[in-house]
Amino acid sequence: MNLSLLAALAVGVVGAQDRVSLERTYGMGEKAKYEFSNRLDMDFRTFPHVNYFPVRYLVSYSFDFNVEALKPDGVADVRFLRPSIVIRESESPWGDAKTETIELKENVLYTLSRANQPIGVKVETPADKRLSNRIRTLTPAAEPQLDIVGPFVSQIYQLAGFVNFFDLGPNLPLRPVAVGDTWKETKAYAPMTVESGADRGKNMVARLDYEYTFKGSTEFEGKQVTWIQGRLKQDTDAVGYIAELYGYEVSAFPISSIILKLDMTVDYYLDEKTKWPIKIIGNSQGEASITFRGEQAPREEIKVKGSATLARK
Repeated sequence: MNLSLLAALAVGVVGAQDRVSLERTYGMGEKAKYEFSNRLDMDFRTFPHVNYFPVRYLVSYSFDFNVEALKPDGVADVRFLRPSIVIRESESPWGDAKTETIELKENVLYTLSRANQPIGVKVETPADKRLSNRIRTLTPAAEPQLDIVGPFVSQIYQLAGFVNFFDLGPNLPLRPVAVGDTWKETKAYAPMTVESGADRGKNMVARLDYEYTFKGSTEFEGKQVTWIQGRLKQDTDAVGYIAELYGYEVSAFPISSIILKLDMTVDYYLDEKTKWPIKIIGNSQGEASITFRGEQAPREEIKVKGSATLARK
């Protein structure tokens, strides 16, 4: 065997040894309690106002995970229990400061794989307590209309606040990974004009991928942990999609731009052995604006900045 072939084989062996399998393990009867807290700052401006109007939200809740059954291939039934959510809203031009406690009695049985991906969900929460029926309480009391892209604007501040975003922890890769390797998960959708590929020039609602990166083993708060980082970035102009939706050519549409932006980073610090989250830290910035043709400044603007922490207790 020649030296070059030996060298190639050696490199292959080293590369294989550098890769690790990231798998979450479950113990029968295992219990874990987590606490979530966030801060979401929003600034609104509508024409002809020059100044922004601020409002701040603080959301907090705690929940329990209980492992109820172990199944083949590392799969487990894990019960998620969240009794309530507390929302604190700052004083704003639209009202006084207030605090609201939403009684949820949330009870969900997840079937989770070794990759921490839900492969089964059984919702046992009373129908009148489900968060999806009360999501209005997590949105601003007043906001610029932006009706034309309302759902996509709401998506920005819902994602920016991280509520429910990382309660289960990160999706883990289905293959062994080395430091720097990435994998993706679709978290949202946004209207845009495709700039490359076979669909170049088409206006459509396309997926927004949330990209995970394996950062390796690191020391965090005095413990050796597995570090994974998640990133989601959106920077789109929805005017082409909206113009087409209303039957206009873009050049004839009265709106010249509909900007939707979001940049979020999440750091997951996991137990080295079990890959259960120890702490998760998220930070985000986003904005949305509508500018009419012939005008220099946006007619309506929203800016958001969020931070959140989920910690095991």
